[in-house]
Amino acid sequence: MFNFIKRMKEDKKIYREHLATVHSLPEDYQFVFGKMIEYIWSFAGGSGIDTLQTQYDLADLFAEAYANGLSVLEVTGNDVAGFCDELIRDNVSWMDGRRKRLNDCVRKNNES
Repeated sequence: MFNFIKRMKEDKKIYREHLATVHSLPEDYQFVFGKMIEYIWSFAGGSGIDTLQTQYDLADLFAEAYANGLSVLEVTGNDVAGFCDELIRDNVSWMDGRRKRLNDCVRKNNES
């Protein structure tokens, strides 16, 4: 139990550090980050840990891009949703469960 609480505290610290990184960026970066995270989390599935890691990676990417003098749209391009889709392509999604249930249902029906 102690290790679980310790890990939760460490996870919360990491989360806060990444949020602080985002809040240190200009308003346009913060706005795009917020909208992208809303979009990305709408597809999250499972424990969400891979989606959280994607959020951290995005915060780091934006911080690095800003430090290199890039505008936020130079990072994402004009198709921000497409950029998000690529970021979460390999993440566990709520759609995965739906796909599996559909395929299992159809398979079972055809086996009869």
